[in-house]
Amino acid sequence: MTTSGVTAFEQTTNDIIKRSLRQIGVVAAGDTPGASDYAAGKDALNAMVKAWEAEGIHLWQQTEDSLTVTASQASYTFGPSGDKTYRPLRITSLRSKVSASATELPCRLLSRDEYFFGLVNKTTTGQPNSFYYDPQVGTGRLYLWPAPAVSTYVIDFTYVRSFEIFNTTTNTPDFPSEWTDALTWNLAVNLAPEYGKQPNPLLVSKAIETKEAAKGWDQDPGPLQFMPEWEGRGY
Repeated sequence: MTTSGVTAFEQTTNDIIKRSLRQIGVVAAGDTPGASDYAAGKDALNAMVKAWEAEGIHLWQQTEDSLTVTASQASYTFGPSGDKTYRPLRITSLRSKVSASATELPCRLLSRDEYFFGLVNKTTTGQPNSFYYDPQVGTGRLYLWPAPAVSTYVIDFTYVRSFEIFNTTTNTPDFPSEWTDALTWNLAVNLAPEYGKQPNPLLVSKAIETKEAAKGWDQDPGPLQFMPEWEGRGY
């Protein structure tokens, strides 16, 4: 038996749209959709993947970065012209350390109420041990507590980035190839009403099945542990 030796499989924006339109009978096998069909498909595809961002964290969206701090400055902006030029959807974990040290201090994630109403003195300085991230629209803001006492602290963090959109006909998805079927079948379901078609049960079933299969694989294989939180209260 001779295999190809190739493992990569990629489809372009137009490949996915064309296949989706075949699934709902808008184009026949071998036919090419018109420019307006490709434009409608691209709009629907981008709207769909952006909606999927709200469903939770995907492993390939999690990214690592570091932040340069300023002494006594408690908050930092994320977005155009900010301390970081991108806007994370979430910051899931954060660690602080002294610049020359490899020892990181895990920082506690605070809720909005805990940061704004639970911390009496937000100007306290020291080594940051807690944080709150407010994504807002356009520009996010990260709050550290205590505010860094010196500028030699390094902040390492894990954040959830946005999906890249499809903006040309030759773009490939910002998804692992395991999600190709899920993109295709779910796009077909979303496009059907635009063409006056009712998605049939098989189409809907395939959309659900392929998406759930992709999400089932997209899991961290590490063990999940629950530990009680200690707040240092004595009696």
